[in-house]
Amino acid sequence: MFYIIIIIVYPSILKWIQITDSKIEKSDISLYIAKWNGFLITAKVDKNDNLILPYGIMTPQSGKLNEISLGQYQQLIKVLSGIADSNLSEDEREHLVLNDLNFNNAMINGGDNSTSKNGLEYVLTGEGEPQLISTFLVKEKNK
Repeated sequence: MFYIIIIIVYPSILKWIQITDSKIEKSDISLYIAKWNGFLITAKVDKNDNLILPYGIMTPQSGKLNEISLGQYQQLIKVLSGIADSNLSEDEREHLVLNDLNFNNAMINGGDNSTSKNGLEYVLTGEGEPQLISTFLVKEKNK
């Protein structure tokens, strides 16, 4: 079994989640898959079982998420963005999610929002038909 611990830092509070429902699926492209609180977290895996880009999160449509789940989704996006680009400060991750990806608008009105920073592309797909899920993806730009 493969474990991952994601550390979430809030002002003056340190929280972490331990994901134990996870696995690496081996095929032509190895993929790490973890489930946590209704979220499906994914990442590509290299030959040494290291997590590499792209990273992703899938969740039910935002209209089916309560306020707590939306907050957790937003926080997971910030954390994965920070893991993908360790040079991003907490304020930069906050700006990326709330402003550049327009998280609140995407969750309420839907659509695809994307932005690029430091050679990485961030894509957020929100509510709306025909999507049955909301997704976040961070990948190398132009890949």
